[in-house]
Amino acid sequence: MRKFLFAIIVLFSCLSVNAQTQLSGDTLNIDYGNPHTYEIGGIVITGTRFLDESVLTSISGLAHGDSIEIPGDKISKAIQKLWKQGLFTDVKILVTRIQGNLAFLDINLTERPRLSTFSFKGVSKSEADKIREKVKLADKVITDNLLETTSNTV
Repeated sequence: MRKFLFAIIVLFSCLSVNAQTQLSGDTLNIDYGNPHTYEIGGIVITGTRFLDESVLTSISGLAHGDSIEIPGDKISKAIQKLWKQGLFTDVKILVTRIQGNLAFLDINLTERPRLSTFSFKGVSKSEADKIREKVKLADKVITDNLLETTSNTV
């Protein structure tokens, strides 16, 4: 079974994969089988409401003028760095256009929801106030850890 899986992996790694993305009339051709080195011509952050774009760009480790290989490790590492923040449900880095040796990137992020209001049912007002003081949930990003620690505290 291992030899069979290894043979399939070797077979697929030898094949050339091409992708085309349609962008407002222009066709963007990227050959994923043959990486090419580009200079970052610009970075745009999309999909965020509450987070600072310059901080997110800094966290990604990508900067205007950097040399990157598409596809390459720098983009994968940038996605990992953004995931480690625990603030997003989805992280994508897209090449929006290529002009000569310049690649323009879009870091598309989907933020986790934020808790704006909450209430307690089945407890008195004084008990609810005590719980509210302990959990301190106002305007926090909802993560699995937040849900678990709040549940344990309550």
